[in-house]
Formats: sequence, structure tokens, C-alpha cells
Amino acid sequence: SEYWLKFDLVNDSETEQNLFFETGRPITDQVILYEVINGQVHSEQLNGDMIPFAERPFPNRKLIFPIFLEKGAIATFYIKYKSDGEVINLPLKIHNVASLTSQSSFEQLIFGVFYGILCLAGFIYLFFFFGNKERSFILYCAYVLSIALLHSSLDVYCFQFVSQVPVPFSDRSILIFAALS
Repeated sequence: SEYWLKFDLVNDSETEQNLFFETGRPITDQVILYEVINGQVHSEQLNGDMIPFAERPFPNRKLIFPIFLEKGAIATFYIKYKSDGEVINLPLKIHNVASLTSQSSFEQLIFGVFYGILCLAGFIYLFFFFGNKERSFILYCAYVLSIALLHSSLDVYCFQFVSQVPVPFSDRSILIFAALS
């Protein structure tokens, strides 16, 4: 499926603006941002989980596009979303450097706690398995591990830190880990 969206940005301040536009879910296959000035495509930026990580316009697990607006400028943007079945979510967030840094720091805290709890639960189940040889604890450990892998695939951490290029496994990893769970 493909979806298109159009929006305008106006810089009515007296200074140039370096902004960061966040849209889509991290697992969206392809997002193309077109900046149109005077009816001509001025720039085109490609992002998504089917794009090698090194080729993203902004190196982040999320779909973030850097945007530069001169003072008094009005810019028109078109976005093309392409997906092979995932839900296309359309958050449209504009960040400056401070708000992007603040949001990233908060998310790192939340994700650190979440994945830390999953790791701790897995180790505790593994400890109980070796302590009393009850088979159910190894199954609990496998379940917690599959949940951690599922969420790391949904959050695109596997893509960002492991493969960094789209491979068939990374495209199907969400389904595989969901089925294992």
C-alpha cells in the first residue's frame, strides 16, 4: 500500500531553523520526503526499514528527516509512505535539537528499564531452572527471550545495531518472534 501526505511549514521567525521531522513507525518499509519549492522538487530524502542504515538521512532507529528552513521561508512537503502490510501510523512531529535530544534521552531510559527487566526475568528463570531442574523455567526463559527479540525487532534495534542493511530475516523477524512468543 502507498499513501501520500502533503503539508506546509512556515518559518515566521527572524532566524534560520534546523528542524527534525519525525513520522511513521520505525518498521515502516519506505518513506520518501519531497521538498517542493516553486513547483519543483528541491530535495528528496529516503528513509525506512528497507533502506540501509548508513543511507538514512538521520542515523536513528526512528524515521527522522532533517529540515532546514531559511527565515521567512514557506516550504511545501509531500510524503510517500509505502508498506507491505504493516500498519502505517502517521505521527507528524517537528523537533528542534533540544526537544529531539530530550525525547531520545527519555526513551533510552524507558527502553533501558524495559529491556533490563526482561533480561533480569530471563536470568532468574534460568537460575531457577539450574537450581531445581524444573523444565517449565527453561520455557519461561525462552518466552522472555522471544518477547525481548520481538520488541527489539518492533523498535528496530536489531536493524540499527546488528544487521544495518535490509536482509530477508530482518523483514520477517517480527513475524518469527511473534510466532515463537
